[in-house]
Amino acid sequence: MFKTPSNSKFLYIPRFYDERKEELDDIVAENQPNENPDAEKIKERMLRKMRNRYYGQSKFAKKAMAKSRAMVFGIAVFLLLISLLILGGFPS
Repeated sequence: MFKTPSNSKFLYIPRFYDERKEELDDIVAENQPNENPDAEKIKERMLRKMRNRYYGQSKFAKKAMAKSRAMVFGIAVFLLLISLLILGGFPS
């Protein structure tokens, strides 16, 4: 009696952009033997190194993060032990 509408079909092809692979390809292409280095490539290399230095985690940041995680884990264990003592009753 009633005609149900059919599903629409789209021709969308999802694409994935891998930033690491793009950077790796640039580094490999950059390190190929080249007689005359291009000024534009030198600028790109300098910018990439500066960007990595700015956005990359330093040793200090990694150490601070590890210390923070250890502190959170220690507090969680301490609270768990306290809650077990309270809920289980004090041993007589």
